[in-house]
Amino acid sequence: MSTVADLWALQTTDLALEAVKQRLIEMEKQRGESAELKAARAAAAEAEAELSRLRTTQRELDRQIKDLSDHIRAAEREMMSGRVRNPRELEGMEANVAALQRRRSVLEDESLVVMLEVERWQAEAESRQAQQASSEAAHSARQEAIKREAAQKIAELKILSARLTQQWETIAPQDRDLYKNLRSRKAGRAIALEQGGACQTCGLMLSTGAAQAVHNDSQRVFCSGCGRLLFAG
Repeated sequence: MSTVADLWALQTTDLALEAVKQRLIEMEKQRGESAELKAARAAAAEAEAELSRLRTTQRELDRQIKDLSDHIRAAEREMMSGRVRNPRELEGMEANVAALQRRRSVLEDESLVVMLEVERWQAEAESRQAQQASSEAAHSARQEAIKREAAQKIAELKILSARLTQQWETIAPQDRDLYKNLRSRKAGRAIALEQGGACQTCGLMLSTGAAQAVHNDSQRVFCSGCGRLLFAG
């Protein structure tokens, strides 16, 4: 017949093994990109896209301004060449140049606004890139830490599994059934620790006789509160 101490040791290994397995599951969930990293990448990409759009707009405005300036200079040269002598035609050319100049002025104002936006988004893009780099570094450090801990936990898992196999072989068949039955009904804890005359799992104070009997290896005492087998700590 197995002793309660044997069953307590078995349960201790069982619980330790379950804790290691649970931790490995938690670490597996932590692998891959975090929400923080994904958000940082998305924010950086958004800034880059907006900056690219503004720069494209600025180049297009600069092109239009240059084209207008070329047209204005060509028209002014034509007016100054003396080839056009008709007053009405000259007035029309002057009006056209004035319209081109007004349009160029509007585009120059737009270009200035876009240029300021480019500067603002350039700073924003640099800030978001720095945040992304920080998130990338933190993510890399976390993944490396998880990798190291996982290796340690796998080593613990092998040790505990081997220990559990050895302990299980020393338990009498009838006690194996008792242990498995209690564990299935008592949330994985078949054995409760008794200290100071009380069950440390449910907190029930034991009768004097029961508290004394727990310390007798030849007797098995079950807590009247939670129903677990008691082990004298």
